[in-house]
Amino acid sequence: MELDNIELEIVITEQLKQILKLADETIPVAANLIEFGLHSLAIMQLVNTFQEEYQLSLNYVDFASAPRIIDWIVLLNRAQKSDEQKPLTDDDTMSDLPSLSTFNLDAIASQPELSECALSEMQYSFWAGQQSTALSAHLYVEFDGQNINPTVLNQAIQLLLKMHPMLSVVISNNGLQTIADVDPNYQIEIDDLRDSDSVEIAQFLHQKRIRLAHQKLAIEQGEVIYFSLTLLPEQAHRLHIDVNMIAADAPSILLIYRELASIYKGEHTQLTRCKQSYFDYLQQRQHDSTLKQTIQNDQAWWQDRLTDIAPPPKLPARAEYFRPDTFVCDSLHHTFSQQHKQALTALADKYQVSLSNLMLAVFSITVGNWSSANRFRLNLPVFKRQPYSDNINSLVGDFTDLVILNVELRDDEPFNIMLQRLADERQRVQQHSAYSGINVLRDLSKLHEDTQIAPIVYTCGLEHGEIIPESVTKTLGKPVWCVSQGPMVDLDVQVAEHNHGILINWDVRVAAFKEHVISEMFSAYLGLLEALVNSPQRAELPLTIQLPLTQRQRRQLHGDLHSHPQAMIKPLQSDFWQQVKHNPENTALCFAEQTISYAQLATNVSNVAVNLTAKHVKAGDCLAIELSESEAYITVILAILSIGASYVIAEGNVSNQWTESYKKNHCQYSVTNSQIVASNQFCYAELAQLPTISEANFTMQEPLSESALAYIVLDAEHQTAVKVTHQGIVSSLLDIITLFSFDQTTRLLSLYNPFQKLVALDIFATLSSGGTLVLVEQLHKLTPSLWAQFIQQQRVNTLHCSATQLSALLNNVKEKSLPSLAYVLAGAEPVATQLWQQLQSHNPSVQLVALAGAKQAAFYTSYSVCDEHKAKQTAFMTYGTPLPSIGCRVLNEQKRDCPDHVIGQLWVAGAAICTDDLVSAEESVAARYEQQGVIWYNTGNFAYYQQSGEIQLCGSASQLLYNQGYVIELQAIAALIVKLDTVLDASVQFVMDKGNKILIAGVVIKNDTVQQHMIHKQLAKILPRQLLPNHYYLATALPVNANGHIDQQALLRDCLQECEVQQASSNSSALQQAVGYIFASTIGTDISSNNLDEDFFSCGGDSLLATHLVAAVNQYFKGCELTVVDVFIERTANNLANKISDKLPEIANDIAEVLLKILRKNNAYC
Repeated sequence: MELDNIELEIVITEQLKQILKLADETIPVAANLIEFGLHSLAIMQLVNTFQEEYQLSLNYVDFASAPRIIDWIVLLNRAQKSDEQKPLTDDDTMSDLPSLSTFNLDAIASQPELSECALSEMQYSFWAGQQSTALSAHLYVEFDGQNINPTVLNQAIQLLLKMHPMLSVVISNNGLQTIADVDPNYQIEIDDLRDSDSVEIAQFLHQKRIRLAHQKLAIEQGEVIYFSLTLLPEQAHRLHIDVNMIAADAPSILLIYRELASIYKGEHTQLTRCKQSYFDYLQQRQHDSTLKQTIQNDQAWWQDRLTDIAPPPKLPARAEYFRPDTFVCDSLHHTFSQQHKQALTALADKYQVSLSNLMLAVFSITVGNWSSANRFRLNLPVFKRQPYSDNINSLVGDFTDLVILNVELRDDEPFNIMLQRLADERQRVQQHSAYSGINVLRDLSKLHEDTQIAPIVYTCGLEHGEIIPESVTKTLGKPVWCVSQGPMVDLDVQVAEHNHGILINWDVRVAAFKEHVISEMFSAYLGLLEALVNSPQRAELPLTIQLPLTQRQRRQLHGDLHSHPQAMIKPLQSDFWQQVKHNPENTALCFAEQTISYAQLATNVSNVAVNLTAKHVKAGDCLAIELSESEAYITVILAILSIGASYVIAEGNVSNQWTESYKKNHCQYSVTNSQIVASNQFCYAELAQLPTISEANFTMQEPLSESALAYIVLDAEHQTAVKVTHQGIVSSLLDIITLFSFDQTTRLLSLYNPFQKLVALDIFATLSSGGTLVLVEQLHKLTPSLWAQFIQQQRVNTLHCSATQLSALLNNVKEKSLPSLAYVLAGAEPVATQLWQQLQSHNPSVQLVALAGAKQAAFYTSYSVCDEHKAKQTAFMTYGTPLPSIGCRVLNEQKRDCPDHVIGQLWVAGAAICTDDLVSAEESVAARYEQQGVIWYNTGNFAYYQQSGEIQLCGSASQLLYNQGYVIELQAIAALIVKLDTVLDASVQFVMDKGNKILIAGVVIKNDTVQQHMIHKQLAKILPRQLLPNHYYLATALPVNANGHIDQQALLRDCLQECEVQQASSNSSALQQAVGYIFASTIGTDISSNNLDEDFFSCGGDSLLATHLVAAVNQYFKGCELTVVDVFIERTANNLANKISDKLPEIANDIAEVLLKILRKNNAYC
């Protein structure tokens, strides 16, 4: 008898409104319910409601594939007709396990056939994770014991499988579960090593551990538990048990161990049985009205505090796409004695908290020490079984849920106060745990428009007693090693009672974290607990973690400025005059056709100095300089400094309203091409008309103190005015001269604009050491081939330039063209290590030095020298090691030194650090702090220490890229581009455009045949859509600005005009275009920009949308019979199109052409 359609429409509509909270909404029968907020959990609830209401057998996938009321009416009527043809049977229940004195398997009543069942939320999460990655959620344990009987063990396993249907559960490709029959011929896998030697045994067991710890059981075939036995000499054995957690949660797995031991000993008749099956449990839970109301109340509570939930810890972790070996796992474990446990319990009792909370608090402090932020969230699994049946704890299944816990670490807070705060917060969230943490993460993903994951999982089972009881250890063996893994989980921590003490086990995906991070965290965690045991009074103080000794020693070399002798206080120009005195005939300046000796330059400087004095310029005055010739500029600044005055540098010689205003208000005079202008008198005088006075009549003025001003650097873009003192410059100069062997043989050529601050380094380092400064007017505007000519002609041995300029130079010269180069100083930009390899072809002994600075520094603050090891290990050189006179620290939000690899803010100190004249008092206080007499300045950049002791710069906050909680270094993306065969060099950076951050890749290509879509397509195979550049600039050389660095605005301008990423290929087939349309319409993205090679899940797809995608494809392409698993495997529109073509080779493209014609006719596709 067919159901009444009108009645069905009313019932379905009312149920939808109730579940989706759409009381005031009108839902058309033909509307797509996804648009009204329909989700997978709601579909499960609705299907179960209809099954109960109409006593029908319904399929979740059918309802998910056709999310319209009108389709659901048809499905219900179809199910009604199907069920009327089936014979009715009584409800099946599990019979009690019969009493058996022997393992008589035939006497055990076979399990009744169980119906198909939808997965629980956590099961669905595990299943989706296993389909979308090569990793399953499983627990693998090894037991070492003696005198086991393999035959009895095999029979015990068979009986165990019959007792617990979930150990034979089958997960279909559509995400549904059924129970398979137990194989009556089951045989445990046995490896017999009884006659092997110790070396062979060790190697075999190691390889077996690696294989089993990383295996992925075939859950689609009912493989959810795996047993293997290794027989060893002297009656010893190792029992290997691996369980997929989609079938059994942690308490269920422990139950399996206990019952297997009991069955083996013949005590199976004493085991308690749960009358309810796991499928029945899930169904009853779905219809529990009291629980539903609690869930709704808790959902509202979580929604109210959603914006306050902290992100995951910002640990030194690698995102999935940058891991060398994604799924390799390892385990760290330690057991505290019973005495330790008693001491920690007593401490917890003292502060009226549980031991579990104390262990969690110490773990939180450990995580916080390696996190870049002091607010973060932890994910705490809970195992909750509703008491629907007697002996519910004897039921095997997945009862896992997740609780999201906010953690906040406060400066100098005593541990006992923090402990109480954390315990209160944990109690608060557990009171609202009916609403699943899985759903909270989904809500967070919608809020932040980024997939939210749970990379750190912490489970504490101290309240449950011994994790492995003696009955198990005496029968199966003692647990000697275990590992737990889960999709998207990087660190899985378990704390449990073991041997009356405390077992701490950390399971880690090795490649997820940078070198030594986890081992150092683990040692620190144990160290804090040990400290509390030995000194309980420490709980009244802040609980802090010291850096490891090797790191402290390394940092002390660079951070303790008291250990470095300060440079002698002397004028910046004094060493120049010493060279004049001792080496007057040496060449100071060299032009294409002319040279100037130190004596000649001194005469010119003296003349200008006297002329300046004649115009009443005196010590302490500040002058603006507007000159077009390098020689004149060098002469004038030496003269200004020699009379005790200072000058202004406008970065890149760029003048605008702001710089002119500053000069007018702060400069007493201005020196132009041939004039000295008194800015307050508007008095002009020709330099050539002033009297010439010999050097003998000129006396150099000594600065009065180390704070005497040398020059001021104006940055119009950021509107800063940094005051640079003589002492600051002299300190930096000594560092550079000493480190890079500046002497009388130095012949330096700078490719920088001659009027920017970095050229001051070239002038004073060269002239202070008696070397020669090679000058070419407007050199920075010339072509790289002309740069090479000057280097060859002038026998330049030291080159100072930006990384971009160096790349352009080396890409435009032949090998062995630059043999004179001994030092290349590349500054202020990331320097690719392949540039060192290119330099080697010109001179094998050349040194490539990457120099980096800070806005507060006179020149540079750090250096890194490239070598063969660095060139092999990394694509770009690091920020490097601080210069001897500079102190560097990387600090977290609590002003504590970050351990290696932890991203923090970079602070600098030292005589070479300068102050911004325009910073307000409040900003100055926030940007500096004093410790032990040293003033530290915040550079505004983020960085971290590498294991080598060098610093890696991450850039300012605006240059940080986040994906799924991971910090993505832009250099890592650039490194992937550089690896492409057609690429010579690359730079990836954010550029601001109308308030928006645009990610641009500047790519130096080998030839003009390389196109943007080629680069984009290759990157899209590696990176998710969120990490791909918005635009690409492809050229044989990147544009540079007046300072010699990459011109970001030029990149942006050209990209927006000509180089937009081609999201779809114009020559794609009709089938590819049609599948691309289905992809885009399913996800809800712009169809015109749909890219056929983009990952479905990276573009916003999820497991539920994958169900809709499959339904749509199967509807249009009848007979291809795609499954959800196909989407997890193929992932892109191109791959799915190929699969459809394989299944429908003769008609797939014809169907697609018809579909596209219809879409174009309806203006749905252009």
